[in-house]
Amino acid sequence: MKTFKPLILICLAFFTLLTGCKKDKKRPDCKIVTVNIGTQTFVINYDEQNRIANVVSGSTTRTYVYTGATITITETNGGSFSKRKIVTVGANNMPVNIREEQNTAGTVWLNSALDYNGTELSRLTQTGSGGGAPIVVTYTWANGNPVSASTGSTTNVVVVDASKPAQTGDFSWFTAMYHEWVTVLKPKNLITTVAGSTFSYTFDSDNKISSLITGGTTVNYNYTCN
Repeated sequence: MKTFKPLILICLAFFTLLTGCKKDKKRPDCKIVTVNIGTQTFVINYDEQNRIANVVSGSTTRTYVYTGATITITETNGGSFSKRKIVTVGANNMPVNIREEQNTAGTVWLNSALDYNGTELSRLTQTGSGGGAPIVVTYTWANGNPVSASTGSTTNVVVVDASKPAQTGDFSWFTAMYHEWVTVLKPKNLITTVAGSTFSYTFDSDNKISSLITGGTTVNYNYTCN
């Protein structure tokens, strides 16, 4: 799928497993069905269990298959294979291993191993078929929210709005969309700043996020509610 670089560079260390929407007793059960960024539209389809079934944007389709504790996400472009992600979900209902295969044989790959304290991501270790030293990202948390993500000598600071809960359509949700809906970061509150880049939100009359704005880019959401 088309990459929006200013957003993706921020998101790389913070990709969050989205299979459905959180329920809120104060409003109907709602889920996002389209995401609009400029001229590009992502259409999200769900299965009977409210899990992501597929995401379509132009000629690109991501298809999700759920088998026990494994989720296989295959992306095609014009019907041809682009990449595959194999996600292993742990007892905490969070991904503990994510293998991305970049050819059909699976011989070109990236692997991310994830460690947690409960459901709080503490360490991500990435290796690849090309060899080289592993990339290690360590995370610190406070009051249910990530505070920083550090790689080598680089530390990215995270700021949240403690007055608002994390919810569908926020930074974590949007980041996950660009990582095939694999969520490894689950904050308690709404993330508003990452590595100096700010994220603001507009809300509809039901307090659902209707848009996310950052760096001159606006992401608009459309929902369906039961």
